[in-house]
Amino acid sequence: IYALQRLTQDSPRDQPTVVAVLCAFVRDQTSPGARPQNLPPPTDIQAALTVVGSRDTAHDGRATVVDFDHTQLAHAQFTGLHLSSADFSGASLRNAQLHGADLAKANLSGASLRGADLATASLRGADLDGAGLGRARLAGADLDGAYLGGATLYGADLVTASLRGADLVDANLRGVGLRGADLAGAFLAGADLDGAYLGGADLHGAEFSDVLLRGAYLGQEDLRHAYLNGADLRSAYLNGADLRHADLGRADLRHASLGRADLRHAGLGRADLRHAGLGRADLRGAYLRQADLHGAYLVGADLVDANLDGADLTGAKWPRNFPAPGGWVRDNRKSTRLNSSHITISYA
Repeated sequence: IYALQRLTQDSPRDQPTVVAVLCAFVRDQTSPGARPQNLPPPTDIQAALTVVGSRDTAHDGRATVVDFDHTQLAHAQFTGLHLSSADFSGASLRNAQLHGADLAKANLSGASLRGADLATASLRGADLDGAGLGRARLAGADLDGAYLGGATLYGADLVTASLRGADLVDANLRGVGLRGADLAGAFLAGADLDGAYLGGADLHGAEFSDVLLRGAYLGQEDLRHAYLNGADLRSAYLNGADLRHADLGRADLRHASLGRADLRHAGLGRADLRHAGLGRADLRGAYLRQADLHGAYLVGADLVDANLDGADLTGAKWPRNFPAPGGWVRDNRKSTRLNSSHITISYA
């Protein structure tokens, strides 16, 4: 194997052939079921991987193809190796060491990367369609423009990772740590972000339609103009978030915490805000037509020019300094709780 490496150095024109031979060797020796998945690859396999990944890419020709599709490479070492455009489709890379590796535009569709270390790795434009990345370490990784549709990232660490323009449609991101991550322009329609931590993340222009964000942490996030139509934000923490001009139509915000949130001119038509905490929230000019605010807490909120036509305010705690909307009355002079002016409800 190392003699072949010297050949690539002495005769660069033979490098594509050497790469093809070594990849074929790896595929032959690591086909599914060829070796236990709980052990690192044998020395000769690891040597072949290292030679391929440490080659001088300046000598790659059009014929150079790094092909490791459907290989079993759990626990393998790829730290800092050059594997851009490599084919790892369907491969098992569980607990592999890929720290700082160059995997730009690599094909990792259907690959298993559970527990793999991909911290600071370059995955720009990589295809991770349906890949398994549960509990993988991706802190500081570059995933700009990557495709992660349907990928499983449950419990993965994406702290400070860059996912600008990445496609995460229907991805599983439950409990993922995204603190300080860059998700500007990312497409997250239908993704599951239940319990995810997004503190300090850049979400400007991200697409969140029909996404699951139950119990997610979005405190003080910049969500201006965010598209969250139909999103499930039950019990989510959005205190102090900037949601100006955000589209939250039909969103489920039951029991969500929106204290001091900036919701000026936000679209909340038909949103479910039952028992949501909106204390001191800025709702000036917000569109709340036909929204359900049953039992919501609005004490101290600014509702100047808010559109509440057809909204259900039954039992909502209303700001003392704002008159009750048409069709609604306070329980009594000292109460902040509203009732319909057409019915009488007794509260304990």
